[in-house]
Amino acid sequence: MDPFAWLKNGGRVSGTRSGASWGVLAAVGGIIWLLASVSCACGGGDYPLRAKCTEAVLASSAVKVQVTEFAIANERLPRSSAELEGPLATVQSKYVQSFELRPDASIVVRLQGEKQFEGRSIILRPSLEGTQVSWVCGTPDPAFYRYLPGSCRNELK
Repeated sequence: MDPFAWLKNGGRVSGTRSGASWGVLAAVGGIIWLLASVSCACGGGDYPLRAKCTEAVLASSAVKVQVTEFAIANERLPRSSAELEGPLATVQSKYVQSFELRPDASIVVRLQGEKQFEGRSIILRPSLEGTQVSWVCGTPDPAFYRYLPGSCRNELK
């Protein structure tokens, strides 16, 4: 059989039925329905707000670097932003109102820009072991967990 027979006969191979069967149409329709339902679920719900919280966490990276550099150089965590070289870093983000460095070296990221963000904050808490600084991320508000990135769902006060 000529593998290009369908080209020679206007898209038809002799001895076959033309058109799609109902089974094929149903399968294609089911796949389209499945893809549409997944895309609708991703477009709404908590995903846009979670992306905005992720942006706020990423905006705090410059402050985390300042704290980490201080901790490695001084073998302890800073007790205030006055101990850091220069002022506390600021990064432009429409979802970050301000950064605050607490006496325990935790970074408090105050949120803004969305109704669900009013009065809410994200806390980044460092710990120092030798020359290794590790971070835990969370919020004091358990009702706000669903908006945080998956790696940032700890209860911190």
